Amino acid sequence: MTPYEAVQQSVTEQLKLEAGQPGHSYMIVSPDTVTTELCAQIFISLLTGVSDVTALKDVYTLPFGDKVLISDADFITETAYIMPSGLSKKYFIVKSAETANESAQNKLLKTLEEPPETAVIILLCANEYAMLPTVRSRCRIIRPKAYSDDVLRSVLETEYPSCPNPSFAVAVSSGSLSRLKAAVEGGTESFDRALKMLMCMRKSSEILQFATELIARKEKLTEFLDALELILRDCMVIAYRPELIKLKDNVMDIRELSASFSPNAVLKEMPILMRARKRINAGGNVNSIVDELLFSLLEEKAKCQK
Repeated sequence: MTPYEAVQQSVTEQLKLEAGQPGHSYMIVSPDTVTTELCAQIFISLLTGVSDVTALKDVYTLPFGDKVLISDADFITETAYIMPSGLSKKYFIVKSAETANESAQNKLLKTLEEPPETAVIILLCANEYAMLPTVRSRCRIIRPKAYSDDVLRSVLETEYPSCPNPSFAVAVSSGSLSRLKAAVEGGTESFDRALKMLMCMRKSSEILQFATELIARKEKLTEFLDALELILRDCMVIAYRPELIKLKDNVMDIRELSASFSPNAVLKEMPILMRARKRINAGGNVNSIVDELLFSLLEEKAKCQK
């Protein structure tokens, strides 16, 4: 299954209902940028009857830079009122709409308030509440659902058949095509490091080695936490419902680790991971975060040792 087919399978019925009585402005809300972009294309395809809309002259994709600027809003305002050249309407897809500042959103609002009959504006955003209430109120909102693991694995088999650890890529994706792509492109480095640390770090004198590795790749620290959480989660699950483990490509490793990490130990260690995430998001000192993380994990493991 391709990403396009996955999105098509997920949202077509909803989009068909919208296409029956189309509006002039939409907001497709999801942090999954692969899905929002394909969703917009599928919707325009339903409205126009054209299967591939990416090359149509009357379909515009914005912004022209990294974020939505007033100049992008000006382009929409100026272009929307010009008659389309090939279709009955012009279509404007605005990616990462939440990057527009208040001035740019207010500029865009003028077109949303008095839209021409020959234009449809589709805003793609990860967080609708980053948009002004006045902008949100003038858009019909579409919220694509997350994908099942089966769908993601099908996409993985079609798009990335050489993925070295499919079960990890699917599990860490959390129902998102964007995260699936990132997991494949990012490789298994963070997962391998997390697994090695849990397997090999047994005493405080060994912390320095792992801390040094993590600090050297601090940009991968969040990915490391994602991998660590998945591994520990499966250590807890395998004791009671082994059929529910997500990391099926590493089942032997999980069984071995579960002998050292009891369900009680995992429950004690999850708040440690949550604290590390909060400190990262708050811009905390990476050295301090890593040291606290590793010492705390080792301490809780020792307390709950079987």
